[in-house]
Amino acid sequence: MRTDLTRRSTALDLPVCFLSGACDLTDNYGLSKGFFTQIKAPVKGFHSFANAARNPLFEEPGQSRTILTQDVLAQEARLSDQMARH
Repeated sequence: MRTDLTRRSTALDLPVCFLSGACDLTDNYGLSKGFFTQIKAPVKGFHSFANAARNPLFEEPGQSRTILTQDVLAQEARLSDQMARH
């Protein structure tokens, strides 16, 4: 990839929500979490899915629905991972 978003897009004027499958071998979970900590946004949430890989919305639909309805639509991050809030 030619554009390094970790250096180019770290300040955003919109809510940011990461949905990350811990078993995803394509998008490294640790790298995603590292990039998330660099982002400055009015509201940001990192949501881990322990039993999901590439498609947490389909692999864990119950948890996804809860996050989307209670956090994303409300523009809050109450359900975000405790460790990712730093």
